[in-house]
Amino acid sequence: MYVAVDRDRTRAGKRLAEWFGAFYGRPALAEEVSVWGDVDTCVEGLRAVAAAGSGFLMLNPVFDEAEQLERIAADLAPRL
Repeated sequence: MYVAVDRDRTRAGKRLAEWFGAFYGRPALAEEVSVWGDVDTCVEGLRAVAAAGSGFLMLNPVFDEAEQLERIAADLAPRL
């Protein structure tokens, strides 16, 4: 799963769409394979993916990688 932890959900979604557009040529793909927003929103989205049957989640930040990895480790992982 691509992930973007950001209190500003609109900004995070825009940045993901831009990345997917540049990397895959499909900005809308971000909505199909990503979770983004504040910590609660990301946790909710990741729990939904797990509940749907995923046995393994690999989280992939695509921008601000160091900051995102710190947020994932400190804020998301303990709640999953």
